[in-house]
Amino acid sequence: MKKQDVKNELKAMTLDEADTDYRDMTTRLALLHEKLGKLAAEKLELQEELA
Repeated sequence: MKKQDVKNELKAMTLDEADTDYRDMTTRLALLHEKLGKLAAEKLELQEELA
């Protein structure tokens, strides 16, 4: 394998890993956003009960 082929393979692997990490982070962000929405709704319900 040529040196340039190795470099290209490493670069592609790194990009794949970065893409996977990005997808994982966006999935976690979406789940946190959903949880935050549920907590906000629960807070409103509790405030209404106290009023």
